[in-house]
Amino acid sequence: MLKNRSIRLVTRVVAVLALVGAMALAGCSGDPAAPVQGESCDEEGTQQQGLVCEDGSWDLDENNDADTNGDDDNDDGNESGNTGEDCDCEIDGDCYDDGQSNPEQSCSVCDSDRDSERFVDVDDGRACDDIGDDTQCVQPEGSCEDGECVSVPVCQGSNTECGCDECTDCTEQDGWVEVDDPYDCCDGDERCICQDQVLREYYCDGTECNYQETDEQTVYDDCSLCEDGSCEEGQCLCVPDCDGDECGDDGCGGSCGSCDSDETCQSGQCVADGDQCSDDDDCGGFAQCCNGTCQPTTVVCPS
Repeated sequence: MLKNRSIRLVTRVVAVLALVGAMALAGCSGDPAAPVQGESCDEEGTQQQGLVCEDGSWDLDENNDADTNGDDDNDDGNESGNTGEDCDCEIDGDCYDDGQSNPEQSCSVCDSDRDSERFVDVDDGRACDDIGDDTQCVQPEGSCEDGECVSVPVCQGSNTECGCDECTDCTEQDGWVEVDDPYDCCDGDERCICQDQVLREYYCDGTECNYQETDEQTVYDDCSLCEDGSCEEGQCLCVPDCDGDECGDDGCGGSCGSCDSDETCQSGQCVADGDQCSDDDDCGGFAQCCNGTCQPTTVVCPS
């Protein structure tokens, strides 16, 4: 009798354990809707109790930190990696609320009405300060343009407003600039001091004024007329004058010729020393006859 009761008790225990195991495998834990790994599912991407619906069946959700008791009420849908039903935008596996900015720049946001899978650009003109421009010539605050936060240079970058912290009118620097040192030169028959010049026209090059040389000229100064009317290589030239003379100075420091040792140069003519004469004609017309001797015309003959 006792033996039969023991057998019946063991049989009931085994039956109960088998039932509990079956219920566990079937997901019966008081929640008949609880998913079971491997069973089929309908809504792709749905998450529940640590499982996710993928390819038509429930599988472990390796990216979900929710506990297996289904208590995911603390997830507000704003943290990266949450792709629950409360997520307005799911972008690159992260969850964002409507109006939440792109973490990389503020000029694009989550707007599920326009696109729930990517950030969309905000309207142009919206204020922003994450310009991302490392130059010194931008204002600290900018505005959104085509989804990017941009600013304008402090100066316009034109030829009249060029620079960074201070604006410069480059065109005011236009002008003639001297090249090398002054030098002697001729301007026709005048001897002058010359200075070469180039015209520099300035323009805005980035944030600085640069120039290009567009013309050149020579300035003539301190000019004086050459007495003999001839200038060459910055010097007045002397033209020798020996018209009719056979001796004497040529007017340029040279000589028109020389006389023999027994002759004397008189008024550009060679006259023999002590020439005897009876009248001026005997002196060759270039001297005078004084007391029977040819004398220069500059000599006053004794009476």
